[in-house]
Amino acid sequence: MDWCDTSAKKVGYITGLKLKALAETTIKSAEREFKQYGKPVKRYHSFMYKAESWASSKKVVVKVEVSASGTNIRYIVTSLSQYKAKELYEKGYCARGGAELRIKEHKLYLKSDRASCTNFKANQFRLFLHSIAYVLMHTMQKELFKGTELVNANFKTLQNKIIKTAVRVKEMQTKIKIEFPKYCPTKELQTKSFQMLGMLVT
Repeated sequence: MDWCDTSAKKVGYITGLKLKALAETTIKSAEREFKQYGKPVKRYHSFMYKAESWASSKKVVVKVEVSASGTNIRYIVTSLSQYKAKELYEKGYCARGGAELRIKEHKLYLKSDRASCTNFKANQFRLFLHSIAYVLMHTMQKELFKGTELVNANFKTLQNKIIKTAVRVKEMQTKIKIEFPKYCPTKELQTKSFQMLGMLVT
């Protein structure tokens, strides 16, 4: 952080911070409001703070959430002092977390870290296919499932509920028979998904 503050390129930063309760007024006010009205409360507050290892004081933002589950307190420190506390936390810090979740979905749920080919171009092409799958999944999630419980679901949930369907496979003398279930809670969403993919292909 000291390097960012003194760098000629003026590198801005937002990072998490572990602190003891240094916003007692905000915390007590939020807890008092929840106790009075019984509804979840979220408060933001900013102040200047200097740890012993820091060269100068820096802006710290505290987020206080109070609900039936208890009091949740989070701190971040930043060099972007021109922005308001709520914007720094929600649009800056939380957006960074959102970007990390997208990377996690790409790597973990779509298995994009599989690069077992011995040829670089082959691995590059595999990654390209994984990225196409990501775009399709993300589009399906945000456009097709808008207004449903799946709009914020992770890719693993979409794979299990929409893409994968349990069937019964019967091996017969001259053919293999696949029986789909008579009842499926996500049948309509599955049908719409296949129709959307069909339009994209054509």
